[in-house]
Amino acid sequence: MTTKRDIVRLAFEELGVSAYAGGLAAPLYGANGDSPTLREIVRIAYQELGLPAYNGGILESDFVETLPSPSKQRIIRLAFEQLGVPAYDGGRPSHTSGTGPTVQQVLDQAFAEHGQSVLINSSPTPEEYAFAKAELTAMLAEWREAKGLELGYLPNAGLNAFSGLADSFALPVALALSVRLSVSIGRPVSDDTRKAAEDGLVALVAWFNTSPVERLDGMMAEWAAAGGLNFGYNPAASITDPSGIPAAAEQAVAISLAQRFPVGTPVTEPVATAAAADIAAMKLYYAGAFRRHLRAMLAEWKDAYGIDLGYNPAGLSNDPSGIPRGTQQVVSIGLAMRLAPMVGRDISDDSKGLYGAAFGNLRAFYSSSPYARLDAMMQEWYAAYGLDLGYTFTDPVGANDVATIPPGAVQVVATSLALRLAPALGRQVSPETRKAQADGFASLRVAYMRIPTMQLGRNTVAGAGNRYRRAPFFQPYREPQITENGFPVYEDGNVVVP
Repeated sequence: MTTKRDIVRLAFEELGVSAYAGGLAAPLYGANGDSPTLREIVRIAYQELGLPAYNGGILESDFVETLPSPSKQRIIRLAFEQLGVPAYDGGRPSHTSGTGPTVQQVLDQAFAEHGQSVLINSSPTPEEYAFAKAELTAMLAEWREAKGLELGYLPNAGLNAFSGLADSFALPVALALSVRLSVSIGRPVSDDTRKAAEDGLVALVAWFNTSPVERLDGMMAEWAAAGGLNFGYNPAASITDPSGIPAAAEQAVAISLAQRFPVGTPVTEPVATAAAADIAAMKLYYAGAFRRHLRAMLAEWKDAYGIDLGYNPAGLSNDPSGIPRGTQQVVSIGLAMRLAPMVGRDISDDSKGLYGAAFGNLRAFYSSSPYARLDAMMQEWYAAYGLDLGYTFTDPVGANDVATIPPGAVQVVATSLALRLAPALGRQVSPETRKAQADGFASLRVAYMRIPTMQLGRNTVAGAGNRYRRAPFFQPYREPQITENGFPVYEDGNVVVP
């Protein structure tokens, strides 16, 4: 059954507008209840910009978090791991004040690395304790002067008194002391102990030289001020409390933070590039840029070109956007082109070419108003020529409406419509097409034109056409039969349309 969309498609094909059913899907030219969601439109735009974070680092559920927010401690730990500082969990303090180990507990841990312990009846002597305490004091003084490590050690504290060190400082300090003592007292330590001591010192230096919490606070403040990237970060939160940063963004934030630390192994370029893409995608989302630019772009299309896609700016991300499914690609690419300067990206030349062709066809379709012209043409044919094809007029005109015209008339109607659309589309129609339209239209007039019946006056002279009283001058109209090839045949078997 022929629909009005079928007729318009044939008309566009006559004019060489192949994208009507190709580059732009057929549903573009009429609502069929299928409309992409806002998320689908934005996903393609992000892909055009090479921003995988929309479906990757950022949760698919419209960036709405279902996981708990990571603490500052976790983000900083991930940052140090990127830099190859493995002892971060051991050497980094979870707090910098409060109670901690006694001096003797630190020394016992160091002696244990040499195999000296009360548990194995090899307890250190008072002289060894005194010597070890002096070495501890000297080592921490050297660290303070050479490396800037102010650990809060109390050099005058007794063996059983609080050392001044935080709990998390005890292990790296004890391991470093055991390595130092191994030279002076002749008791070797294992290679594992030496490696752990080195890692612990690296972690302590990284912590005190980078001020990670302050750097994290500063980075998040910069993002919020410069790019509108506000995660709900809480700078007043303690190091172990939720930071407010979405769990899906923790990796990208940690990598960005690691690049601000002058320690360890620098972040590799691929990792840094991926993190930058994630941050760019988050920036667009949290700034509300894609909604704002999409709304502005479609408003411009409507005002400047008459392209009204029926977009619903008040819809949620999972609701149908209102635009026809066939326009999704061109709308997404257009949105990507508007967002590109914000994130320092560009789209490919192929995408630009596709956009130019698709948008050109969009303009052609909406400027030519093919369905309105089809209805107007059929009304004109009926009024001017009495040509009644049984065409169904609807208000408003729907692309899926059945045209209800004979199959043999479809091509002639489509070609006639093409002639009317050509000026609006900037197309030329060949002489052959014009001749085919003229011949076909003439045949339609012969086959389907309704000639009105008339009653002659009672005083009409006999032989002047009035055969008998009150008889019609013309024969009544008879509906023709339609053959398989679509041509009408009257009862006498004569084919009217050759």
